[in-house]
Amino acid sequence: TVVDSITASDIGAFPDKSVAEALQRVTGITVSRFAAPGDSSHFSAEPAGVIIRGLPQVRSEFNGRDTFNANSSRGLSFGDVSPELMAGVDAYKNVTADMIEGGIAGTVNLRTHVPFDSNDFVLAMSAEANYGDLTKDVKPAGSALISDRFTTGIGEFGLMGNVAYSHVVTQSQGVQLNRFFQAQNVDYYGGGTKWLPGGIDLRDNTYDRVRTGAALAAQWRSPDASMLATLQYNRSKYENDWEEYSLNAGIGNSQTAQNLVL
Repeated sequence: TVVDSITASDIGAFPDKSVAEALQRVTGITVSRFAAPGDSSHFSAEPAGVIIRGLPQVRSEFNGRDTFNANSSRGLSFGDVSPELMAGVDAYKNVTADMIEGGIAGTVNLRTHVPFDSNDFVLAMSAEANYGDLTKDVKPAGSALISDRFTTGIGEFGLMGNVAYSHVVTQSQGVQLNRFFQAQNVDYYGGGTKWLPGGIDLRDNTYDRVRTGAALAAQWRSPDASMLATLQYNRSKYENDWEEYSLNAGIGNSQTAQNLVL
């Protein structure tokens, strides 16, 4: 099978604000620049969906487990997940026999950190500021990870905590033409039959997005290394306040209009 993977060091090397932005750097993967995967009328500075080889039917996994959310049908809205929580992201472009079916385009597996990923004590912190050149707003973002391992008489234990916070204010502006209809005897451009848009919309949207994430993990390995137990807790909370100013002009809403004078 063909698998493309992004590690935590790769994600941290770029100013990506979401998992979707990190995935767009993989060959054959593009992102949807709309406010939601099912909304083609509102643009967004942050991507909401992932497209593999031109197809949007992407199945998502979290640590190898099936997952979904209400905003993206059977998949995740990858913009909702903090990239600072990821140990790696795996993109499968075709399915192997041991994988669950369902992703026509492919499968994306999000992997979070666990204590046994590192050999010793780990403490990592990051801080950044996000500036929107249209909104003229500066908002903070940061993350912290702490992990350690302990050897005892009943085996080796590991504990890890990872938290992330991101606040971004962005703005998008768009022009949308509504569905075209046929107008006959148009007294414009010499008359005759013309195809005209049913209307035009001018939109100015401001998005105030706050995302928090937490990943906690505990592991235990038996003294003879024959058993391994892992307990994980993952949470990502995404809030997006949306303010829209719209100017609408309607020309017609019927399929056929006759004797239209502009």
